[in-house]
Formats: sequence, C-alpha cells, structure tokens
Amino acid sequence: MGQEGEVIAEGGESNSTSGGGVTFVSVEFEVYGHVQGCYFTKFCKDTCDQLGLSGWVKNSKKGTIVGKVQGEKIRIDEITYGAAAPNDLNDEMTIGIEPI
Repeated sequence: MGQEGEVIAEGGESNSTSGGGVTFVSVEFEVYGHVQGCYFTKFCKDTCDQLGLSGWVKNSKKGTIVGKVQGEKIRIDEITYGAAAPNDLNDEMTIGIEPI
C-alpha cells in the first residue's frame, strides 16, 4: 500500500480467477468504532504490505476509516478477520467492517 490516502489501484468491486485457481478480489471497506488516533491506518497499511495486497486507506471526515484493497481473496480474508479479532491494537475498540 502507498502513503495514507494514496490511490494505488482503481476499479469497481470484482472477482477474477487466474489459471491456477487463485481468486483475486477488490474490496472497498469502512471501519468504525474507536479507530482514529490509535494508528489503525498504519496497522492496515503494514498488514497489507506484509500480505502482498495493494490499495489505499485513510481517515474519513465522519470519524471512520475507509479504504480499498486488492489481491488474493485468501489474503483479504486474513486482514478482514484479523482486524476484527481481539488483539493488543483493538483491545479497547469496537470494530465493525462493512462494504461501502
């Protein structure tokens, strides 16, 4: 992922399968709860970098975090479920992830 708010790739939500049976997806998302001021955008960027995903993430004016991520579906599932699972980062947060 690029810098906060930087668009890396554009396009609508989509699914495609390569010849090897790997499914690639593009997902727009919104994370809400107590997520600003706790480095959640940095966590998202670092996690996406580790998983080999591309996209963008930024704080919204309404106090949520919005973004778009593209890559292998199995990797996107990892970040989606990982963000919602209890851990040191979100121990005091209520996080929900919804498609937008």
